[in-house]
Amino acid sequence: MKEQANSQYLKEIIARYLAGTATAAELEFLEQRDMLIDKDGGDFSKINGPEKQDIKDQIKQRLDLEIRRSRPSIRFVRWARYAAAALLFATVGTEIYYYSQSNSTQVNEELKAEANIASSATISPGTNRATIVLDDGSEYQLSESQSGIVNAVNAITYEDGNPISTSAYTSATIVVPAAGQYRVTLSDGTKVWLNSISSLRYPVQFSGSERRVALSGEAYFEVHKDASRPFIVESDGQEVKVLGTKFNVSAYQTFPLITTLLEGAVEVSADAAVQKLTPGQQVRVSDGKMKLMKGKVDLEEVTAWKNGYFKFSGNLESIMDKVARWYDIEVIYKVKPDPNMTFEGKISRDKNIEEIFEIMELTKEIHFEVQGRSVIVMK
Repeated sequence: MKEQANSQYLKEIIARYLAGTATAAELEFLEQRDMLIDKDGGDFSKINGPEKQDIKDQIKQRLDLEIRRSRPSIRFVRWARYAAAALLFATVGTEIYYYSQSNSTQVNEELKAEANIASSATISPGTNRATIVLDDGSEYQLSESQSGIVNAVNAITYEDGNPISTSAYTSATIVVPAAGQYRVTLSDGTKVWLNSISSLRYPVQFSGSERRVALSGEAYFEVHKDASRPFIVESDGQEVKVLGTKFNVSAYQTFPLITTLLEGAVEVSADAAVQKLTPGQQVRVSDGKMKLMKGKVDLEEVTAWKNGYFKFSGNLESIMDKVARWYDIEVIYKVKPDPNMTFEGKISRDKNIEEIFEIMELTKEIHFEVQGRSVIVMK
């Protein structure tokens, strides 16, 4: 009975901490429990399952970012700052979660004090930026206040109908730089979302027995159905053939070609290899060799960029590749990162880069120093 009362008291303190109403005495109590953790691991298991889930639900509603460090040897951080994470630590046993408050444009001042990032200037996130080049050589810088363009016969407009060009042209190339993104509606109604450092070449009108476009970089496609004319996405050493479907193609240079199917059916070919995909499947092509990925594919992670956020799941280098493209930075490693050091979490792509680094630094395993548009990664 006493244990149950203690469990309830602890739960109430955590709830008040999350609401920002915990008293100084209650925070001191949490600090003391931190010392107990260091001494003998604490007694979180005495909080029953439904209570843990209740608190966990509250946390998910209040917090929008979690970064998990999968090293069971790392000790827990201070209770008074991260009381919410303690309940999750009790639940998962050997994994550590860190959180920052949602609906907040700045990281909590306590996190900033912990992070101690050296920065010469704020690096802002990317925005709607692109250039369209017509086959006659004319070039148009697209508006950052718009998010997409629509192609029709002898006319290109923004999605709200404002004109861009009425020049006669047969093909066009839209180029999205680092720290940019843009959406394109092709003449057949197909919609294409382009990620940073990407380009798409396409005809003003599709003719003949197929609809063919050329992609460099990453794009998400929602192809308009036309059973008589397959839609073909051509990338370096690969073709994706569809009739009407939703899929993502990542075709960055020096990286494997990755095609992920969300809906419908596609056929991926590279050299002599051909692979048909069903929804939820992913195929990778590297050095001309094709590999169908086994196990469940995280479709949310694949399309997170298109939906306005990062979903991290992997080692530091894979995460920094995504960050570098969106924030237009150069990443310099003073020490090669441990490939076993992995992070997992979600954060809006509208955040300044310092907010991402501040959270990651809480692992005490990595440090970032910002110098202009270069980011130095060190121990």
